[in-house]
Amino acid sequence: MGSRKLSFAELTAALARLKEAEVRSWVVSKGGGQYILASFKGAGEISPKWNVTFYTNTRGNFSAVCNDWETYDRVVSLDLKTMQPPTRPAISFDDAGGGFPLCGVMVGVSDEKDVFTDVVPVQAFQIGSSKEEYLEDFAKRGVKLLDRFDVSTTTHRIEICTGYINTVLKQALRDLGFEVKVVEIRGLLQTRLESEYRKYVARELAEDLYFDPKVVPKREIGQRYYRALDFGLEYRPDMLKTMWKSIQNNRIGHKATRKHSASSYHGPIRQYDDE
Repeated sequence: MGSRKLSFAELTAALARLKEAEVRSWVVSKGGGQYILASFKGAGEISPKWNVTFYTNTRGNFSAVCNDWETYDRVVSLDLKTMQPPTRPAISFDDAGGGFPLCGVMVGVSDEKDVFTDVVPVQAFQIGSSKEEYLEDFAKRGVKLLDRFDVSTTTHRIEICTGYINTVLKQALRDLGFEVKVVEIRGLLQTRLESEYRKYVARELAEDLYFDPKVVPKREIGQRYYRALDFGLEYRPDMLKTMWKSIQNNRIGHKATRKHSASSYHGPIRQYDDE
């Protein structure tokens, strides 16, 4: 996720092109709000995970926030040829554990036959580290995993999750010459990665605390999250992602001031608080 400041002329031109892209069924409008001038997400050949939102403020300045600027540039160019995906088979990249309060974050790569994983250790997500460090570490590990496959820029393309932690990895793969498409990862990689991350957490903590919020009933997510957080606060503070502001806010009086119920839960910690 990143932002760009826009002049009025740039804003007007971009909105006109995106409206044309909507007519061509490449994107759909998500509407606006008080300071949101317009918002769009992908459709058709463009993953619905891709999105861009245009903002203004009380001073009359304009900006856009987008989770993949290369796709944005292609959309506003209205170049149909660049919007059509290559026919080469895909290598998929995904991440797991960014929203979990304990342990590191796992990167996974798959060709839908094999899955290989690596972990950025929890120390990279603790006070004293920086987002630049963990983004670079994650990218290096992802690129290294790619070496486990017999692939090249002429034989394969890349599909990658939209997660913020993939930002540097996504650009690194493009710098290598790969065609990279931002998508929602499903199938073998998504399933296996969640399983591998759960086993990793169990090994690190000697406790089966990890849960996948995509499959756990919504009413249970709050209880499962706080169970893991309280375990870390009481027994394994060394394994907490203390860089996250949401973790810092829960480190004082966490049991005396909070009920462990879904009603007190407002979603998992935002994945990558300093986004």
